[in-house]
Amino acid sequence: MSESGDTSRRRRARRLLIVVVVLIAAGAGSAWWYVNIGQWVASTDNAYVKGNLVSVAAKVPGVVKYISNDQDDFVEAGDEMIRLSWADAARAVDEAKGMLGMAVREVASRSAAIAVARSNLKLKQTTRGLAQQEYDRRRELLKTKAVSQEDVDAARTRFEETAVELEKARNELLKSMSAASEGDVRDHPMVRVASARLLDAIRTYNKHFVFTPVSGRIARRRVQAGQVVAAGEPLFSIVEAENFWIEANFKETQLKHLRPGQAVDIEADIYGDSRHFEGRVTSIGSGTGAEFSILPPQNATGNWIKIVQRVPVRIDFVEMPREFPLPLGASLTVRVDTHDREEPLVFTAEDRGEVSADAVYEDASRGAQDIIEQVIVEQLAAIAQP
Repeated sequence: MSESGDTSRRRRARRLLIVVVVLIAAGAGSAWWYVNIGQWVASTDNAYVKGNLVSVAAKVPGVVKYISNDQDDFVEAGDEMIRLSWADAARAVDEAKGMLGMAVREVASRSAAIAVARSNLKLKQTTRGLAQQEYDRRRELLKTKAVSQEDVDAARTRFEETAVELEKARNELLKSMSAASEGDVRDHPMVRVASARLLDAIRTYNKHFVFTPVSGRIARRRVQAGQVVAAGEPLFSIVEAENFWIEANFKETQLKHLRPGQAVDIEADIYGDSRHFEGRVTSIGSGTGAEFSILPPQNATGNWIKIVQRVPVRIDFVEMPREFPLPLGASLTVRVDTHDREEPLVFTAEDRGEVSADAVYEDASRGAQDIIEQVIVEQLAAIAQP
């Protein structure tokens, strides 16, 4: 009994020693990890891929006549995606062309009237000069009784008549000049108004053709052929290519050592440990997620319970390899290296420039000026023909 008891006590002592050694080793390992790694890393698995989800909408109402791409297709910026029935818009363009042509012809005819009025004024000036010479000559001849008083009176009457005709010619010229323009026909108010109406008709016509403003993949198609759509109705949602970032929601207790520019190790649930991405902290959110929620908490109530809030931190990818794509909303685990703590904690970021540079939305006037110029040139050429 004695030897058996001693053996049992030795075993228990050995097991206890092993447990103590393991605990000491674990504690030492944990202490070493915290001192060398843990205190320099801020991590969270509450992180997701974000990007620009661009909505392509109809600019005018109409019936969908043509759809070029389907969901998940890749499109380039400027690609045509939708055509709406354009017959009425095309007829409006033709009517506006006709109105512009009439305006050009009217202004051209008025401009021709200026030349006629100027020639008539010159003729009246010459006639008045001759009438004055005749009147002066007859007055001199009257002194020698070479002509009668009746001839002098007739010459004076003719001279006065030419003065009235000359004033009338001047007024006709002024009237013609006020109704027309001696400059470029394009600068006349009538032509400018008609040109503006044609431009508006062309813009409306062009809006029946819907283009994608960005390059990317179609995330959702909301339209069918033959569907009647309203102006502003969303037709497609496009995930803009090569414009992704991460929204990592850190606890507010983790923000103390976070700084913009710190390196980030990124692990995606899709690829697990097989693939890691590199990133950089870009900015720290200016408010907690709860503050910007639809129903923000009202902490002034009596049943308030303190909850650690989370703050969104933006992380940009250093590089996004094409062979390892990540869909929007993909879950991630991020680990921020916080060794660089010299700078103070800031919530602002450097200006990253334009969110999305796009000229397609402003291209409704494409080709309009060429069409307007063509109408004006054709009408002027038709007027110039004998």
